[in-house]
Amino acid sequence: MSKFTVKMYNEAHAMNDAVFSDAEYDEAHAMNDASDAAYLQIAIDDAEIDDAEMYNEAHAMNDAVFSDAEYDEAHAMNERRATALTIVSNVAHTATNEVSLQSYVSALIDAVDVRKAYEVAKNAENDSMFAKLKMFRASVAHERIASIMLASNVDANLLNRQERINARFNEKSYVKVLNIAQSIARVAQLNIYTRAILLSVKCFEDNGMLLTQAETKQACTSNSRLSVTTRNSALIRTHKIYDSSTCSTQASSTNNALQSYGVLTETRDSANQLCFALNRENETTKALLALVS
Repeated sequence: MSKFTVKMYNEAHAMNDAVFSDAEYDEAHAMNDASDAAYLQIAIDDAEIDDAEMYNEAHAMNDAVFSDAEYDEAHAMNERRATALTIVSNVAHTATNEVSLQSYVSALIDAVDVRKAYEVAKNAENDSMFAKLKMFRASVAHERIASIMLASNVDANLLNRQERINARFNEKSYVKVLNIAQSIARVAQLNIYTRAILLSVKCFEDNGMLLTQAETKQACTSNSRLSVTTRNSALIRTHKIYDSSTCSTQASSTNNALQSYGVLTETRDSANQLCFALNRENETTKALLALVS
């Protein structure tokens, strides 16, 4: 997330004095100032700095507002975010050490341009597609986003992967590919479908089960119900009702996006149904779970 709400900030801020020393605060501020570093940092804008100063002025009132349980919850939230930041910073730093980030950014941009030429040849009046491609180009040109994709071994030419005879990698999936990197970079919230499917796979595995491909569609709407009680209870759903067509499209694009990062792998259950397993050794998986758990 790119911003705290007032309540989230106040909950989290009350615990900071007990967790971080002055030196650590200074180090954190120094990290924020280094927004042009080659690896990922938390970026805050002037408005957020102003907000933080306002929150700090209100800090003295927190003890009269929040209970011990709320402080504990805020502390747990801070730890999850710190874990995610550490993971992602290390991942992005590793990427810039091993491969030229600039070369990867150039390859990502080239892939968008190649896809645009392909789409123009198909339909030169497809304005909605061209608008998406313009957004893609701007996103992959950002080194913070590209460093996460690079560290996660996302194919730079993914956008041009042949899916069918007359179709390349689905643009809806690519939107989610970028959203995963943006959420880890904390400049966007993780897409609701991605969150639901990611947590559903985890919850199923935690309970000794595998989430089937068909069940990923059921995670994309709040009114779904699975016939087996234990499976129904383990399914994490979105908070809104969506029709079956939307669920099918969103599940497919989400599964493709998570697989492009190596977060999900395909497997089969005892009934030979296609299922998804969570790659818990994957650094992107760790970072996403730290943010959404």
